[in-house]
Amino acid sequence: MEHWGTPLSPEAWSPSVSGQAAQTSIGRWESAILPTAARLRRNWDFARSTPTIRTRLIRVAAGRRWVSFPATRVIRSVRPAERWNCLFLFCPTGTLDSVQLILLREVRQLHGKLLVVVALPSGVTAPSELAIADALVEKGLAGFDFSAYRIALAQVADHSPGALVYLQNDSVFGPVAALDEMIESAPWDLTGFIANPVLENHVSSFAFVVRAVTPDRLAALSPALPALRSYDRFTDVVAMQETKLARVAARHMRVGSYWYIGDVPPEPSLSGSTWRRITRQSISVPLDLSADPMLGMPLELHRQGFPFVKRSLFSKFAGSPDAAAIGAMLSERGWPTG
Repeated sequence: MEHWGTPLSPEAWSPSVSGQAAQTSIGRWESAILPTAARLRRNWDFARSTPTIRTRLIRVAAGRRWVSFPATRVIRSVRPAERWNCLFLFCPTGTLDSVQLILLREVRQLHGKLLVVVALPSGVTAPSELAIADALVEKGLAGFDFSAYRIALAQVADHSPGALVYLQNDSVFGPVAALDEMIESAPWDLTGFIANPVLENHVSSFAFVVRAVTPDRLAALSPALPALRSYDRFTDVVAMQETKLARVAARHMRVGSYWYIGDVPPEPSLSGSTWRRITRQSISVPLDLSADPMLGMPLELHRQGFPFVKRSLFSKFAGSPDAAAIGAMLSERGWPTG
């Protein structure tokens, strides 16, 4: 998922935006606040941090906006295997875009079995390209990636207990570097690829690994991955699920991340934010990417072997100084960035 301070709307989950929005982002890069390279750490053991009062209030409001879990239809069930790779694809038109087609191919080539969870409009059948998946589940459009992750982990817990599970959504290009060994040798029971302290210390949810998935382990994760409810606003998913997952998991298992950035964007004043909302004031603020190396220093991450690039670097956040070099790398590997 994207940085908390610059959330995507549900309609923008697959990151294609208007030229006007991209142009606005290009202009904001001139004053962007970028991460500090010295604060980027490797092989970080999760350490709990204390949410602020503002974060707690955000969660109180978000927690009231839950919706029913999306309708689910199992087309091909999971079966016993040592490892399952789960790819979540959001398909509001019923078809796969060019990046999703490559994602499907790349994840298919990883070691292990492929499980695809695809979000589709009611009454629309899964795209024919998904026939290559070993297991396939259709779900409704609501619920974002966390509803898909719940579905995937439940399938494995029920039908392949003890398996290693790799989960990825379609908000990134990747893998663009060696990934299989990182998955197989994931050092923690829940292993993230990058983590940051926004709202509280947490692992980013675009991709992560869960070892030894069983019904008990799934139950331990259920406070962040509930079975009967979901959230259908981006900011609510971030507040109630993404930024809580690592803390929830750490009560019962080891948690960590291959990369961690220690920078924390300054939190806006609660009183000032409330006053601007009441008076409907619009203010221009810098593009604060200090806690998001995937946007603020993607080239440095790539040099370190980081295996993903955010798709929004070429849409919502177009204009990065690293865009040309990263775009050339992606083009060499056959990824479309336009």
